[in-house]
Order: sequence, then C-alpha cells, then structure tokens
Amino acid sequence: MFAKPAAAGGPPPGSERRPRASVRIGLFHATLPKAGRKTGGVEAMVHRLADQLVARGHDISVLSFTAPPPGASYRHRRLGPAWVARSTPARMFLVPLLLNRLEVDGVDVLHLHGDDWFYVRRRVPTVRTLHGSALSEARHSTRWLRRARQLFTYPLEALSSRLATERTG
Repeated sequence: MFAKPAAAGGPPPGSERRPRASVRIGLFHATLPKAGRKTGGVEAMVHRLADQLVARGHDISVLSFTAPPPGASYRHRRLGPAWVARSTPARMFLVPLLLNRLEVDGVDVLHLHGDDWFYVRRRVPTVRTLHGSALSEARHSTRWLRRARQLFTYPLEALSSRLATERTG
C-alpha cells in the first residue's frame, strides 16, 4: 500500500532517470527578442522555451521574421524580411497567409504562438498557445484604435484555436 522508503543516499523508488525521446519541435512567433528594442512577453517566452527544450535534449527550430538573440541554443529559420513583423497590417493578414507556404519537413509538431488564423494547410500536428485574450485586452484598452484592433483580432484567435490539430484542456 505504501512505497518503501528510499535507501539512504539513493533516489526514491521509481525515480531513476530514463532516457528521454527527442522530439523535433518547430516554434513560430513573428518576432524574437532584440537588443535595443522593448521585448514583448510572447517573444521572450518563445525564446526561453526553445532554449529550455534544447537543454532537455529536443531538436528545436524557431521560425520567425527576426533574427534570434545572441547565444540562442536553438536552430533558427528566418521566414522573410523583418519589416513584415513590424507592420500591423502584415501581421494581421500577410503573415497568416504566408504560413500556408511554410516548409515544415523535419518537425514532428509545430507550436504556434500567434498570427496563424489563416494557416489552413497544416501538414504536421499543430499546437496553439494563446497568450492572453484579445477580448480582454480590448476591454481594458484606453485607446480606441487599439480597442478596435483587439476586437477585430478576437474572432481570429478563436479561429486559430479551432484550427489547431492538437488540443488540451
């Protein structure tokens, strides 16, 4: 009924390290952290997640429109010119359409962190992480233009979560 206590100095029963299977993971976000520019929360999280997954032995490729920060331990594939990531209309319409031409050979799963609402040609399993809600941001916005953009984005976020091939929760 109860587990035996661990021998002095040894690991608890059942906690022996087992070799992990390496997974080939692609992570997408339009931007990555850059020195001299205010770093967004999602881009910082994608960068840190990629570094931690590499440290755990996984094969990580980050796909973005901007270069990775110095010292990044993952592979990076630049998807196009950096201006695309800085343009709101391009992020809203062009980037999601360009994802349909994305070559994802060599990854087992693609983890998307935004701008994927028109990405319909999903040739590998995809996971979508929503970092907050555009509806909540619209409710708390003090500027009308930001509020309008977030209200426009909210149904697109819902669409992108429905397009993901793998769901949790």
